[in-house]
Amino acid sequence: NGQRMTSRGIEKSLGGPAANVAVMAAGLGGRYALNTELITALGADADSEWALAELAGRGVRAVAIHPHRVGRLSRCIILVDAEGARTIVNEPFDLEIDDLSRHLGTGSATGERHCLHVEGYQVPALIGLLGDVHAAGIITSVHTTGLPAAWHTIEGLTRLLDSFDLVFLNRDSAGAILGSDTAPDTVAAGVESLYRRLGAGRRTRLVALTLGAAGAMVCPVDGPSHRVSAMPTPVVDTTGAGDTFVGCLLAAWLNDTDAGDAARLAAIAASLSVGVEGAQGARISADMLSAYGIAAAQTDAPSRSRVGAPAIMGA
Repeated sequence: NGQRMTSRGIEKSLGGPAANVAVMAAGLGGRYALNTELITALGADADSEWALAELAGRGVRAVAIHPHRVGRLSRCIILVDAEGARTIVNEPFDLEIDDLSRHLGTGSATGERHCLHVEGYQVPALIGLLGDVHAAGIITSVHTTGLPAAWHTIEGLTRLLDSFDLVFLNRDSAGAILGSDTAPDTVAAGVESLYRRLGAGRRTRLVALTLGAAGAMVCPVDGPSHRVSAMPTPVVDTTGAGDTFVGCLLAAWLNDTDAGDAARLAAIAASLSVGVEGAQGARISADMLSAYGIAAAQTDAPSRSRVGAPAIMGA
C-alpha cells in the first residue's frame, strides 16, 4: 500500500476462470478427452487475436458472442508474491445475454453428452436461461469463483442446487455460506452436512469443495463423500489452481470416472499447477496424472468405462 516496487518480471498470459477450466479440461486427452468450446467476448485488437491463437493451441475453440467485434480484450492484473500467494485486479467482464442465448440450449446431433460450465461471475445473468439448456439434455456445472457476495447464503446455495448438476465451491465461498471460519475440516464437515440436508430432490448430483493445500472433497448425491489430499509441491503461483481442479474433475467425471477417482486426479493436477507461473502454465495430460496417481488408484474401485466423447462449453 502506497509503495513503488520492482518486480522480478512481468509476463502476459491467458486467464479467466472459464478459460482456465476449458484449457485444463481440453488438455487431458486420452481416456478423458473432451471437445471444448469457450463462449466469451473478444475485441478487435491484437490481444484478442493472440487470445484466439493461444486457446486454439491448447485445444479450445473460442465462440465470440458479439456480432460486431469492437474494443479490446478484457484485462486482469495478478500480483504474485515470493510465497506464491496472489492478488487479482480484474476489469468488469459482461456477456451480452441476448447474443449468448443463441448459443445455448443446443444438444448434440450425434448423441454425445454436452456440459455447460458457468463461472460464478456470470451466474446472475445466465441462471434464467438454464431451462432451455436442461431441456436439450445438457449437463450444467458452476464454480463459485466470482459469485457475487449476495449469493453466499443458504438461499443462494439452494438456488444453485436447484439449477446445476454439479456445484463447485471454494473454501472462502463455503465459509461465507456456512457463516463459519474457513478451516478445512470445519468447512468440509459443514458443506457435507448442508448438502445432505438440502440436496434431496434437487438437481445437483455432485458437490465438490476445494480446500487449497488441504486438498478437496466431493459429495455425490448417491454415495459417500470422498476427501482427497493435495500433493506436496513447491508453490510458485497459486493462480488458477481451483480452476485446474474443476477442469480436470469435469473431464474425468464426464468420461464416467468415479467421483472419488476424478477428485483424486483433479487434486494432483491442481497441485502440479501451483508449481509453475500463470493460471495456464502447467501442461497436464491424462498420462501424466495416471503416472502420479497409479499408487493411490490401486486402493479404490476401478473407474467405469468411458462412453462417447462428451463436449464441455465454458461461459
